[in-house]
Amino acid sequence: MTRFAPQASFRVTPPSLPTARQGGDGLNRLILAWTALTALPGILDLPREAAGVGLIALVTLPVLAIWIARRTLIVADPIIVIGMMWILAAGLPAVAPELYRDNIWLRISAQSWDAATLWMYRGWAACSLVYWFVKSLPQRPARPQPASAYAHADRLRVGVGVLGLGASVVYVLMTGGQAYSHIEGFASTSTLDQIVHEMRQFSKIYIFLYFFARGRGRLVTREQWLLYAILGVYALIFAASASKGVAIELIAMWILGHGAGGQRGNIAREVAVGAVAIIVTYFVFLWVTAYRIELHTLVSQPAASFSEAFDRQLTAAGIAFEKVPTTLLEPGA
Repeated sequence: MTRFAPQASFRVTPPSLPTARQGGDGLNRLILAWTALTALPGILDLPREAAGVGLIALVTLPVLAIWIARRTLIVADPIIVIGMMWILAAGLPAVAPELYRDNIWLRISAQSWDAATLWMYRGWAACSLVYWFVKSLPQRPARPQPASAYAHADRLRVGVGVLGLGASVVYVLMTGGQAYSHIEGFASTSTLDQIVHEMRQFSKIYIFLYFFARGRGRLVTREQWLLYAILGVYALIFAASASKGVAIELIAMWILGHGAGGQRGNIAREVAVGAVAIIVTYFVFLWVTAYRIELHTLVSQPAASFSEAFDRQLTAAGIAFEKVPTTLLEPGA
């Protein structure tokens, strides 16, 4: 049973973690000036590549500025979360089209692509200017929260995690550990299944809440075991589904939670950790692609037992590991 620390141990947000309403007006005004300079080229009829670079800069410059000034990421800020979607939708396709190999890109005329990228850059520039202007206005500091409020938030966080863990376990039992996206046509759509599926989302929310609370130093005693249990269940779900989406969701919750609650750290160490994380993620995704193909080949029906399904997954995983080096050596990989 989870034991909570005494109320006296709960602390208010330390001064080293400034929020948008605590001493950030000067930095926000600086970001506003940078955003204006980055947005200024938008008045020109820019080529697609230049517009894509400008769009990426509008999103990444605020992140770099606050990271350097405070050693605190702002990846959980709405303007950054939505901006990353714009980068993936318009910035990267213009700057690195080789990453987008879907045939739909071949059916878009060059004129339409140029115009769409340019106007997405202009639209995001206008949105960013308004956002950082409002953020730079003087605002009253937030009042400190009493210790009882933190204790209530911690109980609620643990409750969300327990509920998500329970639903995830039930989800695995109901599917037999194998009826996921790689077996087409076997997913159940009963009301109970839908309820369990939605309640399982609490486990993903908990991952964000855990890392947010850890960054603020407000985890309760032995709470890490709840996180380990959730990640263990998701390891089963990931192995059975062969879906990159499962890994992407967990990575996103970690990044958002760590970014929103993170404290000052060493820049070199954070850059190194980020680089390693990107490389590992890339290799994991290569393996998932090969693993999914092998799983499709080995699985023919969903009535197998847990042990049979597990044996098939291990076999597919081993073959996929052998294929990853070959995939890297292929032209265009």
